[in-house]
Amino acid sequence: MEKNFFNLILICIFLFLSSSNVVAEKLLFIMNNSVQEKVNKDKIKKIYLGRKSKWDNHQRIIFFTFDSSEIITAFTRTFLGKSKHQFDNYWKRQLFTGKGSIPKSIKTLDKALEIIAQTKGSIMFIPSQDQEINYNNIRIISIE
Repeated sequence: MEKNFFNLILICIFLFLSSSNVVAEKLLFIMNNSVQEKVNKDKIKKIYLGRKSKWDNHQRIIFFTFDSSEIITAFTRTFLGKSKHQFDNYWKRQLFTGKGSIPKSIKTLDKALEIIAQTKGSIMFIPSQDQEINYNNIRIISIE
């Protein structure tokens, strides 16, 4: 009986961890069309940790997060090498020491598209979409 319970726990842990990786592989980045430079995993990390504040054209970077614990967890694990909790604490420390402010979070995809389209220099991660996103002033990229 104890062995079956232990096996069930192991299976649940495996399913939980593998489901997070599935979400992580399906993240997209949306950017305002004013951002023309190429973006890779290293640049994303620098942006979301506040180490890169301007694009190559000297335009200020404005980054947002998607208000979903599951999506943020997948993003921070995949692109920052941190847990969601570590990411939140990092930005609380930045705020407390006067080195930055906590990134703004957007709750819905529609609002995200609207804000990114209107905000020059902006970037945000979103969950992958089944339907095509056709929105003026937005670039969509996938980073492996």
